[in-house]
Amino acid sequence: WTLKAWKEAEHFKNKFVADFWPHGAVGRAYGVFDEQRGTTLRGTFLIDKEGIVRWFEVKPALEPRDQGGWRKAIADLEA
Repeated sequence: WTLKAWKEAEHFKNKFVADFWPHGAVGRAYGVFDEQRGTTLRGTFLIDKEGIVRWFEVKPALEPRDQGGWRKAIADLEA
């Protein structure tokens, strides 16, 4: 619900995915699942309509991501 609320608050029209079930499947596919901890690193991936990753950022679990980076990348994709 947090992701949905944030998406609505920011008025994003893009699709968002959270890695919930099957546990870690998306994180493993993008190489950001930490097997020892059983959780993913903090990853943001922007994927275009053709399925190509156009931008990504990965940080350790407790380190915040750069808010300006993904905002610019979304604007560039929408341009």
